[in-house]
Amino acid sequence: MMRLATAALQLEESPVSAAIQVAREPRADMGKRMKIGLGWHIFQKNGRTVIWHNGRTGGFSSFFGFEPAAKRALFIAINGNGPELDQLALKAFFPETPCRLEALPKPITVEEDKLKPCVGRYTMDGGLILDIRKKGHLLTVTVPGQSTFTLYPSAPNEFFLVVVPARCHFLPAKDGSIPALMWSQGGVDQKAKRLAPEDEKKEVMLSEEELKKYIGRYELLKGVIFTIRAAGGRLEAQLTGQPALPLYAESRVKFNYRVINASIVFELDEKGIPQALVLHQFGRDRRAPRVK
Repeated sequence: MMRLATAALQLEESPVSAAIQVAREPRADMGKRMKIGLGWHIFQKNGRTVIWHNGRTGGFSSFFGFEPAAKRALFIAINGNGPELDQLALKAFFPETPCRLEALPKPITVEEDKLKPCVGRYTMDGGLILDIRKKGHLLTVTVPGQSTFTLYPSAPNEFFLVVVPARCHFLPAKDGSIPALMWSQGGVDQKAKRLAPEDEKKEVMLSEEELKKYIGRYELLKGVIFTIRAAGGRLEAQLTGQPALPLYAESRVKFNYRVINASIVFELDEKGIPQALVLHQFGRDRRAPRVK
C-alpha cells in the first residue's frame, strides 16, 4: 500500500502513475460533493479534494484514500463489514465532518406480491444501471462489474444492504407501479428511473464468423485499452483495469451495454473490417483506433 500511495501522490516515478492520473479524472457527478472516476470516488469539500475507494468481503473491510494537494494518504483495514469505516476514514481527512454511526435496521417480512412491482432495471443520471430481481421472499440488486447483493426490507418500500452501507427506497406511483427508486450511499441520494421496455434495444444476433472480425484491441487513451472478445454468441468489452461486460448488437456496427447506459459503434473500412470504435457515454463520443 505504501507503493500505491507513493504512486498516487506522484512522490516518485512509477509505471502506474499515468494510469492512476487517467483513472482519477471525474467521469460523472454522483451528488453535490461527489464525483466518480474510473473506480475512484472523488470527494470535494471546502476547496479540498480527497480521492478514495473502499473494499469489502465476508467479514473484512478496507479503505484507501489520498489528498493530492496535501501529499497525504490513508489506508485502513478492519475485520468487519459495517458502514462506519468510510465515515471514520473521511473524518480523518475532514475532522469537522460529523460522524453518524448507525446500527443496521431489523429486517421485516414483505409479502412476495408486493415485491414483484419493484423488479426491473433502473438507470441513474450517470448511466449506471441497477438490476433489481426477486429471489424467493427477498429482492437482489446487481451493480455493473460487481456481485449480486441481497436487499433486506426495513419497511414495505425501503431496503438496506448488509455488505455495503447503502439504502434503496422504491418510489411508488398512485397506481401502485414503481417508476423510480432512490439509492442512498456515502451520504449521497441518487434517483434512478425505471427503464421502460421500449428503452431496451432489440438485439440482432450475429454469427460467430461475423463476431470474429471485431475481436481486437482498441486504444482509448495511452495505456487505456478496450479489449473486444467473443463469448457466448456475443461480444464483450473490457477496458483496462475493469471487468469484461457483454455487448448486445443493435446492428452490425452498433452494440449496446445493458449494465451501463452506453454504446459502442465500430468504424468499418471498405472491406467491412473494424478500424476503430467510438464509445458513446455521458453524451460524449470518444474514439479508440484499433491497435491489434
